[in-house]
Amino acid sequence: MNNKWLVSLALISPLCLAQTLELDTQGLSQFKIEAGSGELQVRGEAGLTSIKVEAKARYQSGKELEPENYQLTLEAEKDVAILMAHTNPRIHDAYIDVTVRMPANLLLDIKDGSGDMDVSGINALLNIQDGSGDMRVSRINGEVYITDGSGDLSLTEVKGPVRAQDASGKVHMADIQGDIHLVDASGDIWVQKIQGDLTLFDSSGDIEVQDVSGLVEVEDSSGDIRVDGAQRFLLLRDGSGDVDLRNIREQ
Repeated sequence: MNNKWLVSLALISPLCLAQTLELDTQGLSQFKIEAGSGELQVRGEAGLTSIKVEAKARYQSGKELEPENYQLTLEAEKDVAILMAHTNPRIHDAYIDVTVRMPANLLLDIKDGSGDMDVSGINALLNIQDGSGDMRVSRINGEVYITDGSGDLSLTEVKGPVRAQDASGKVHMADIQGDIHLVDASGDIWVQKIQGDLTLFDSSGDIEVQDVSGLVEVEDSSGDIRVDGAQRFLLLRDGSGDVDLRNIREQ
């Protein structure tokens, strides 16, 4: 038995194991999460003074995962809280579903392998590197940096600039107060209600943009482009597809 994977566990149902962890955040300024496979939910809460984690380890069938086959730690190193949640890489149908409640004002850095992700309520810089799975990010008051492999991406209610790189999947961004720089390989893009400039580099997929206060700048290889409402529009390159422009204030 490899002690690296040992954790203390609490049995809460015949099919699911859970462990709860908590860390006082006094003196901490940043929170790093490294997660493997499984769902990840992170909620920032104003006034919270600790990080609270609940994790459920399981096989794909729902059967409980043996304690020696996953690792879960929550520790502080200097001014950084670090959460590690990984299953034994030799078991391909093992998952850890993680739910986190954290102080809203901590900088958040996430590295996630696979599985859906939902992050909300962060009042600080947010950096996410994600392998696969759908991602929902909302109610962020700070800069946002996202690198996404595959899966749909939804980003809403952000007060701050956004830089995102997406490999595949649909992208939806709305209610953003800040400039957006988006590089997308494939998948449709829908952007609306942006207070700032929008820069898009897209390989394939349709682009629909609505209600941007500043400049919309697009470099596109294939797919239709529709822009309804912007201060200016600049098409750097267009491969194939129709371009439909409406309500551009400066021609």
